[in-house]
Amino acid sequence: MREIDEHPEYKTEKRSKYLLFSTFGWPYDTTAAMTRLVMGGVLEKYPNLKFVTHHCGGMVPYFAERIRQFMQGMDRREIELRKVMPELDRSEEGYFGLTKDAIEYYQMFYNDTALSGNPKALECAHAFFGPDRLLFAVDFPLGDTELGSRNYLQTVNAVDEMDITDEDRKKIYQDNARKLMRLPV
Repeated sequence: MREIDEHPEYKTEKRSKYLLFSTFGWPYDTTAAMTRLVMGGVLEKYPNLKFVTHHCGGMVPYFAERIRQFMQGMDRREIELRKVMPELDRSEEGYFGLTKDAIEYYQMFYNDTALSGNPKALECAHAFFGPDRLLFAVDFPLGDTELGSRNYLQTVNAVDEMDITDEDRKKIYQDNARKLMRLPV
C-alpha cells in the first residue's frame, strides 16, 4: 500500500479514497500550518521571518473573508468572556492577542505557483498576496504523469494566461525568488 493511501479521511476507513488526501489534503495541510503560525503568534513575534508555502497558500486566498469573519468572531467572544471571567487562564483556548487582523499575517507568506495550471486561481492568489509574494514552482515529481513536462507546461501556461502586467509576471518567474533568496542576478 502506498503512503498516500494510509491517510484515511474517515475513522471507519483504512485508506484515503479517490485521492482526496493528495488532491485536497495537501493544500489543506498547507492552510493548517499557516494558520497555526499566524494564530500562534509566530509572525507577530518574528515579523521578518519568511515562509514559502506550497500550493499557492493553500485555501487561504480563496477563503480570506471567511477566515476574517471567523477569527474576528472568536476574538470578540474571547474578549467578552475575559470581561466577565478574568480569572480564566485561556491562553491555549482562543484569544489570539494579535495586534493586526489575522489576514494581514497570512499576507506575509510567500507562495509558490504549484496549482497544476489554473490562471484564475493564480490571479486570486496574486490579488490576495500581491505581486511580490508569488514564486514560480511546480508540483514535481508528484502528480506528473509525463516526467515533469506536464506540470511545467501547465504552470507556465497558467502564469502566461494570468491577467497581470509583464512586470508582475517577471516577478513571479524570477525576480521574487532572487530577491527572497538573495540570489545573484
